Amino acid sequence: STRYSVATDRPTTISLVGLDTAGVPAYQFYDTGSADTGLTAADLPPLAPEVTGLHFGSYSIAVAPVADTLAGLAAGRGGRFVSVDPNIRPTVEPDMEVWRARLDGLLPHTDLVKISAEDLGLIRPGLGREAFAADLLGRGVQLVVVTDGDAPAHAWTASGLHGSATPPKVVVIDTVGAGDTFQAALLARLLRGPDGPKAAIAALDRVELEAILSYAARASALTCSRRGADLPRAAELSD
Repeated sequence: STRYSVATDRPTTISLVGLDTAGVPAYQFYDTGSADTGLTAADLPPLAPEVTGLHFGSYSIAVAPVADTLAGLAAGRGGRFVSVDPNIRPTVEPDMEVWRARLDGLLPHTDLVKISAEDLGLIRPGLGREAFAADLLGRGVQLVVVTDGDAPAHAWTASGLHGSATPPKVVVIDTVGAGDTFQAALLARLLRGPDGPKAAIAALDRVELEAILSYAARASALTCSRRGADLPRAAELSD
């Protein structure tokens, strides 16, 4: 649906991805005066009741005016589920204090935070994943997930659960899109419940928490096994 699309004369951001000899991606964005970074509150149409969730991440939460616009949208969420993945892009905003402040501003309105270990090291250097999770849970976040490449992903809930899941071993072709895949699969699993993701998180036990992490980790591994940000379809994944 294009219902919430915003027409503008501003140019489209150009995003370039390159791989080094080890296959590690590097990103470059050309976004000065672009349509996405220039989004203002006046551009946003009212959200209909059927919009029950909002997801925020990457440089759109760090670069004004769009960052201010999305912060306002989160603050006025009206009970909607909110998830955040900082997905830090230092080539767009190199100042980590900006990223920290922007994330801190979103936390009072956020239910789920997913972050990679690499991004955690950038935004909170020296802070362990358990301490990071405890900090966010203490501020009202209901579920915190930390991913770490082919190492186990860990999750903590406000109810006191901790779970982990190890991704399956694959021949890595391209890691571009791995984090987005994990996030999408995580949300897809939480949305299966009849009462929405907030209720799904509240009802989790450790077995189900680790099943969700495993599902997301397997989806992410599939993306890494093929070239390009080629996310798997649900039919490619088993529960």
